[in-house]
Amino acid sequence: AGARDIFFANFADLDSLLTINSDGVVTSFPAGVTLYRYSGTQNSISAGNAPVPSRENGTMFYNHTATLKVPKQNAAKHKEILSILACARVVAFVRLASNEIIMLGYESGLYLDPASNASSGLASGDFEGYDLSWLGEEPNPGRFLQAYTQYPFDNYAADVTIDPPFVPVS
Repeated sequence: AGARDIFFANFADLDSLLTINSDGVVTSFPAGVTLYRYSGTQNSISAGNAPVPSRENGTMFYNHTATLKVPKQNAAKHKEILSILACARVVAFVRLASNEIIMLGYESGLYLDPASNASSGLASGDFEGYDLSWLGEEPNPGRFLQAYTQYPFDNYAADVTIDPPFVPVS
């Protein structure tokens, strides 16, 4: 259980431009997409896909959620997270502990939950940093990506740039 990394893309860079096969797996990205990588503290990243059915209306949608804790506040992180990322409509790619990658928010986008915060905590042992959640209502469940070989998105390397990049281990 749990997740290892979360990658964010600007929604407009992907808006209906990904190829998804009949099994619901992402098979290609549009050229020139940048994914911004975040690694939180241990056990601090999660992805959720909750179905919300209405028997009365015969409808269904899915609540997509992505959560991340980033330790230690500073001016650079404050600007990046609270001034840029918090205001953006994003698509999230969450690398699960199983090394599968799930995409959330592809059709409508994810927005920062107003309950997210930057906090110092109260006591010496409390978490100090950013406790963030992104939420979205989507017509379909999250989509998985094709398996990667060495590091995430290496099978889409011609079209996808990871920032900061993974450094292949030799």
